[in-house]
Amino acid sequence: MDMISHILQLDKEAEERINSALEQSERKKQEALEQQKQIEQQARESAERTKEQIRAETDKSIEAQTLRVRTKQRTSIKALDDAFEKEHESWENSIFEEIVSVC
Repeated sequence: MDMISHILQLDKEAEERINSALEQSERKKQEALEQQKQIEQQARESAERTKEQIRAETDKSIEAQTLRVRTKQRTSIKALDDAFEKEHESWENSIFEEIVSVC
């Protein structure tokens, strides 16, 4: 009888160890899932920050390029206006002479 009691006791201890291991496994699984969620959230936040930083840099670059183009455009228009003011009478006379000489 003592041997049977010992075997039953060993079986009970083995079952308790298995249950404890299963509980510990489930806890570890839940901890891993929580860590995964945290890592995913951190990755999303990091990606969003990076996206916003790139957007800000791109906007700044576009603004700088736009300013350069507008400045160049104003300079070109001013040069054309100056040329027109300086030469328009000469051009008008030249066109008039061409028209008159054809007729």
